[in-house]
Amino acid sequence: MKDHAKKIILFSLLAGICFFNLEAPALAKEVKIVFTGQSYAMLYPCQCPHEPDGGVARRAAMFKKLRSGTPDVVFVEAGSSLASGQQDQYSQNYEADIRRTEVYLKALSLIGYDALLVSSQEYSFGNEFLSRYKNLPFISSNMDGFYRPYVIKDLGWIKVGILGLTDELVTARGISGWQVPSALLAQRVAELKKSGAGIIILLSGLTPQEDRDLTESVKGIDVVINGSPSYGTVNLVEAGGALYFTTWWQARKLGVLTLEVSDGVVTNKKLEAVRLSRDIGGDEAVGSIVPQCFSSMDCERMPAFVTKCVNPGQQEASCVFIKPGRVSLTVITPRVCRTCRVDDLLKSLESGLGEMFVRRIFEDEPEARSIIKESGIKMLPAYLFPIDFERSEFFPSFKHILDKGAGFYLIKPENSGVSYILDRERTPKTLDVVFGFDAATSPELFGMLKVFSEKHKDVDVRINLLAVPDKDNAGQFLIREADESELEELRHIACIDSLYPKNTLDYLICRFKQNGPGLRETCLAASKINAAKIKSCVVSPQGQKSMTGHTRLTEELRIASGPTFVIDNSEIFSVINVPSLEEFERVVFGQDKKEKIKERGNDEDTKTK
Repeated sequence: MKDHAKKIILFSLLAGICFFNLEAPALAKEVKIVFTGQSYAMLYPCQCPHEPDGGVARRAAMFKKLRSGTPDVVFVEAGSSLASGQQDQYSQNYEADIRRTEVYLKALSLIGYDALLVSSQEYSFGNEFLSRYKNLPFISSNMDGFYRPYVIKDLGWIKVGILGLTDELVTARGISGWQVPSALLAQRVAELKKSGAGIIILLSGLTPQEDRDLTESVKGIDVVINGSPSYGTVNLVEAGGALYFTTWWQARKLGVLTLEVSDGVVTNKKLEAVRLSRDIGGDEAVGSIVPQCFSSMDCERMPAFVTKCVNPGQQEASCVFIKPGRVSLTVITPRVCRTCRVDDLLKSLESGLGEMFVRRIFEDEPEARSIIKESGIKMLPAYLFPIDFERSEFFPSFKHILDKGAGFYLIKPENSGVSYILDRERTPKTLDVVFGFDAATSPELFGMLKVFSEKHKDVDVRINLLAVPDKDNAGQFLIREADESELEELRHIACIDSLYPKNTLDYLICRFKQNGPGLRETCLAASKINAAKIKSCVVSPQGQKSMTGHTRLTEELRIASGPTFVIDNSEIFSVINVPSLEEFERVVFGQDKKEKIKERGNDEDTKTK
């Protein structure tokens, strides 16, 4: 009897243990989403003076490392994989670009992606060319073609669905079969859900605003990766309930998004930027199919030598180094310039040209004034090679960034960078910020500006908008993507800044965090702004006047992207990542002023103690 009782007690205990295990929450597991985009068939590390990263051999090596660390990893490329076009820095001609693309796609096959988005860039060489690569996992959820509408990767404990949206520019390439994304996306999401997908990723070739609109109306998407060109940095934000970010140009870095999933719900997330630096080394299999160079730009720089690519694009291609003569360069600068980075550019030039003879002259000296007048230089610094530079061994590698003048070659401003605006009245203690309502601008930027303005009350921080008047339609304005919803946002911001200037930064911080179409009223209320008054302003002559005033600087200086800053109406610079307050002060005030700020802070600390 006692033994029987013991058995009953033991069984009860075991049953209790089993019951407890069944009721306990599942242990969280991790899924890694590794992504690239905007690669433009970039085979080699960039020859940059700062962070010379990238290259498919390094990428392959890093993919192998990530795979070995966990089986629960998904690899995707968000479009713009093929060579050619304005965004492709290494584009040469049709033959060279198509050959480079062939090598790149072969490398992708060896690397082993789970999904590759078909964007309009993928049709650079036509439909017939792309259809040769049916072995690669190309996807498009809104195009008819050989590719699949989506991919499902089964990790055993969870399925990951991957969708892809092709941009409308594909129709301009003469490709048929494109459908409006909004007509199909909800259907595709439902199909993935029915197939058991627990996480859904959307690879997008659309504009950020189009993505926002879609994620607001179509629920169930967890992650959006935008591979469109020129949409700023990779900042993790939320749009319509989905995690949203863009990609690094030329795939110089890998994005690694780690999602922690518990009971089928994402409970935590982390985004890492993995540099493809020289420390990684290269994968031998991928490296063996890549020619050493397609042009001299692909070769590593050796100080004091000219680099030349022999047999470009062929398997026997090689980089050779030639000792050149010394190059002369004249630099025209302002006497005082806080944002000029002359030494940085000279260092970059010397990495390719070797030791140079550099002569610096100030813009108010007679020689400089004469050059500026004859050549029509509008901004400084200006970098000029003598006309006999065209006989140098370096000239073929540099001619694409040079403009020929009277007796000299000027490095194009878009390549050298400019900081100082000539013939413009200086207005001390002013700071203009120019921006659009797009993914390149983040709430953190306005948060930093708010702290800056509160700390430096003597500086007038002025809001300017990235739009210009439409010359053909009086009273209308144009923006880069011709997006009416963005124009509507900018009209509201112009009225807010005109009527409630002290509340503008608070509104912008809120609005760029909550950018859905129905959340504007929420941010107006949170910023203590009368919504009815703003709504009335937007459609009134007062609103038209506000918009004109807030876009005047953009038009005058022909600013094409943001965020861009103009200091004292005379110096201009742009940012990609949001700088820290200290970094921003260093640029705005110059190093000397920054040191004074530090000293003043130290004195105050001493007094307090």
